[in-house]
Amino acid sequence: MSDYRFINEGKQHLHTLRGRPLTGVSTVGNVISKPLTWWAAECAAVECLEHGWHIPTIRAEYEAAVKSGNKSAEIKKIQARHPEFKAARFAHNVKKEKAADEGTDYHACVEGFIKAKIAGTPFTPDPIIAKFVEWSDVKVKRFLFSECHTYSEPLWIGGIADFGYLNNKDEFCVGDCKRSGPYAGQYLQVGGYDLALSETGGFTADGAQLHQPFPPALHHVVCPSKGEYLMLDGRDVEENRKGFKACLELYRTLERINAIIEG
Repeated sequence: MSDYRFINEGKQHLHTLRGRPLTGVSTVGNVISKPLTWWAAECAAVECLEHGWHIPTIRAEYEAAVKSGNKSAEIKKIQARHPEFKAARFAHNVKKEKAADEGTDYHACVEGFIKAKIAGTPFTPDPIIAKFVEWSDVKVKRFLFSECHTYSEPLWIGGIADFGYLNNKDEFCVGDCKRSGPYAGQYLQVGGYDLALSETGGFTADGAQLHQPFPPALHHVVCPSKGEYLMLDGRDVEENRKGFKACLELYRTLERINAIIEG
């Protein structure tokens, strides 16, 4: 039994080693911006235009809040006075939370499918993963794991790799399922899993060893439910692992600077 543990209690999802929290692999890629600014603005615009809302004083109220010295508190007051403003302001968040719920369902269906394939048991895939099933029938010779916990002590990271498999050339591959994408940060996330899997292997949430260390993966793939499946091969895989380490260093630097700023 290793010293790794995964704590999953309510909203707390924490990878730990000897009781100390590890940096989550999935959070490191957040230092890479996603093209979401325009998406959020579009969500607000659609919400307003669909309902035909009009608040003549909203610009003056908003600008006063910005200049007040306590913008957060004043914005909350505006939201209390004008529920429409709050609805428009949080339209993107409502959509994001819905997508997160759908992503959880998508992941659960993929996990069930892969574990059934590994066990050799009958399984009827949900239609939402039909694309993944079709892809795997062509690209995957044998799945090795699904939802595998892993960690790296030198990098001080922990995470849950979505799946690993051997392709038709018996080459080890690591993949991640996403509801959207692919984005660069998603590939960096796979690079982080690859680094940890090749160092320590795979574990249960309670720290029991499931797999000995794997060889470094020769391919990294991101499988969005609606977008294109794209594979990194050859030199790009090694660069992806290096990219994850660079993002990890930047992530930790930002943590230190933000701690100074926040006092």
